[in-house]
Amino acid sequence: MRAATDVIWEAVFRLLRESEAPPQLVTLAVVRVAAELAASPVLAGGLDQERLAEVTGHIGRGSPGS
Repeated sequence: MRAATDVIWEAVFRLLRESEAPPQLVTLAVVRVAAELAASPVLAGGLDQERLAEVTGHIGRGSPGS
């Protein structure tokens, strides 16, 4: 787990240092990837894909219903 976390951090820091992408865009990309990774076991557990898309679609825009 620690090795995977270290690799992810290194990639994000390298992207922030070496890329012309704004930090806000990098942050949104990281959040989206994290949400998709978190959704994988939920989908495997049988959560309705439409409901999951509805919930994860709010990432970066506030909580659902706000």
